[in-house]
Amino acid sequence: MQVEIYQREMVESAAPDFLDAFEEWEHRASLVKELGLSGQQRYMDGLGKAKDIPFKLLSPDECMVWRSYLGKRYLEDRELSEERNLNRILGLEMHRLTEYAHDLIPLTALKTWADCKEMGYFDSYQIWTAERRSDPILLGQVGPLLFLIARWGESLKPVEEIEREVQEQRRR
Repeated sequence: MQVEIYQREMVESAAPDFLDAFEEWEHRASLVKELGLSGQQRYMDGLGKAKDIPFKLLSPDECMVWRSYLGKRYLEDRELSEERNLNRILGLEMHRLTEYAHDLIPLTALKTWADCKEMGYFDSYQIWTAERRSDPILLGQVGPLLFLIARWGESLKPVEEIEREVQEQRRR
């Protein structure tokens, strides 16, 4: 079974470049708090923490590709209830992460996941799969941000090929 781990060197920040461009981050944070914008607060907290996470931060476009390609989600219980309504609208299946039994998670992915938990990188974890394809992904989540930790399967398609397939499906 092939496994890809998406860990970066610690010196290379996984956070987007625009995070450094916010010269008045503290002022922004105080306004967000004053206005009671809890979603913005979670987003900003996630961005702040993202600088120290050595895994691939998924862009909104990358999230859309993976969501389209892998329609079944395995989430931690606390995330399951929050995501259920949105994902039902999008037509995605949702299950408890503890019940994942589609395949045997490779040891490399399990060790990386355990290391992530020990380091406290993420608030929660998810596995996305289509189950008809053998290429699940393990994600870590901080606030609304998703990080790609690992991907495994018998023959992993290149991400560019997956993007083309998703674009073709959208055109139909």
